[in-house]
Amino acid sequence: GKVVLVRYGACFRGLKAMNAEARGAVATLIYSDPEEDGATQGEVYPAGPWRPESGVQRGSVSYVSRCAGDPWRVDPRYAAQGLGSVDDICGPPPA
Repeated sequence: GKVVLVRYGACFRGLKAMNAEARGAVATLIYSDPEEDGATQGEVYPAGPWRPESGVQRGSVSYVSRCAGDPWRVDPRYAAQGLGSVDDICGPPPA
């Protein structure tokens, strides 16, 4: 499998992971460019809002822009409509 290296920015990190997966990636590593998001921008935490040079960013890569919430949950509203899979609820993943 492929491992993809991408930079934070331009779009939500979940979309980066989703697009990499759709193209065969088994992992996505996302890095922050310190020139765009860090100590070179201004005062670092705790004195300011910027990440220090030794800081890292972390967060979810869930596909919330495809389908918010947890479509795998058991919900009688979906069963009543004959919806049985995430693709039924959210539509097919991007090709």
